[in-house]
Amino acid sequence: MKLIVGLGNPGVMYKNNRHNTGFMVLDMFALKNGLSWKYSKDMICFYCKKEDFVLAKPTTFMNESGGSVS
Repeated sequence: MKLIVGLGNPGVMYKNNRHNTGFMVLDMFALKNGLSWKYSKDMICFYCKKEDFVLAKPTTFMNESGGSVS
């Protein structure tokens, strides 16, 4: 199993910011592969699962994403 994490900052204010490129890439990948996002309060992120990988978008700011990734 592989974990692919897209980093970014939460909130509408940062939506199209260059720092959210990780979120944008994962959103396009999920859309093209028919995946839907779910939220995990425990992992502090949105995620999608497929048989051999997990996509994750931490809902913390970039400099605090380590907790979500671990």
